[in-house]
Amino acid sequence: MVAFLLVTALLAAATAVFAYRRADQRPAQIAVRVQATGLDRWVRIDDGEPVAAALLAAGALGHDGRLLSAKDHVVLDPRVDPAVLTVDGKRVDPASVPVARDVVAIVDGKDRVEPTRTVREAVEPAAMDDVLVHVTEKGVPGTVERVLGATSGEVVSSRVIKAPIAPKRTDRKVVALTFDDGPSALWTAKVLAVLKAKGVHATFCEIGTQVADQPQLSKAIVDQGHQLCNHTLHHDEGLKGAAQAKLDEEIGGGAKAFTDHGLPAPSYYRPPGGFLDDAIKATVRGQHEQTLYWKVDTEDWRKGANTLTILRHVLDQVEPGAIILMHDGGGAERQPTIDALGLAIDHLKAEGYEFTFPVIAHS
Repeated sequence: MVAFLLVTALLAAATAVFAYRRADQRPAQIAVRVQATGLDRWVRIDDGEPVAAALLAAGALGHDGRLLSAKDHVVLDPRVDPAVLTVDGKRVDPASVPVARDVVAIVDGKDRVEPTRTVREAVEPAAMDDVLVHVTEKGVPGTVERVLGATSGEVVSSRVIKAPIAPKRTDRKVVALTFDDGPSALWTAKVLAVLKAKGVHATFCEIGTQVADQPQLSKAIVDQGHQLCNHTLHHDEGLKGAAQAKLDEEIGGGAKAFTDHGLPAPSYYRPPGGFLDDAIKATVRGQHEQTLYWKVDTEDWRKGANTLTILRHVLDQVEPGAIILMHDGGGAERQPTIDALGLAIDHLKAEGYEFTFPVIAHS
């Protein structure tokens, strides 16, 4: 890269030389010695001309040192180390006027490669499935080490220190109990009592208007170590195909009912009736909630359900990682659910199952 300022000065000097020669067609000449990279020669210039004229006569323009990026050697700064012009060892500018037998020297600047820095960065694992049917182990971030250009930020090299681990359906012998349609002044406390007696935790998918009516019950759920789930504002089963404003009202309003009453924002969303479409799933993702489905439907919501039918549905459908759907509200009679709950817990424990939440740490 020819030094910009030096070239500009040389052009100005050439103009001055032209004007000088027009004023006097037969000026005296002097000899000067020009030294540059790969060049050492005597040239003759008119007396009174600047050192730039000597450089032009010798074809010695000089080069500035450039700052280059560490990987691709892209020019980051064309004049990081400017060329130096001297006359008899003293720095001068191109307009200086030499005398006979002066030594005019130009020392090129040197190219430099930018320094690098090494950083370690987290690599996020793949996202979980949009809809959870089974207990899922969270992904684990990995670590990558990158060498970056200190000025450009260019990635010179990278290597994986620890690969991220993707989320996966657990193969551990665990189940997750979930309860819909509460909180209920009549039934939720009874469900909590059974869970406490059995030393089991669960996830409660609650309707926003009922949270507003019974916030103390939702607080008791949290205080006892259980998790909360958004079940919309009004248990609206008509959201599939609904306008975005309606989705925001029901799904967003359901979550807002929790935070408006000082409760944690829910981690999950359970669709009323199980009805889902892409717009619903996108709205849920936008609220940083996980859509929560189920593997085992106890059908405790059916008319005529009793303790034995509920228990049979659990034992017939259960498998490692199953999410189990039950209800602590939404019906006139939940006593069969209460009675079946304790029996189901005992049976599952006897078969080696443990109880957990829908999303757990990686094993």
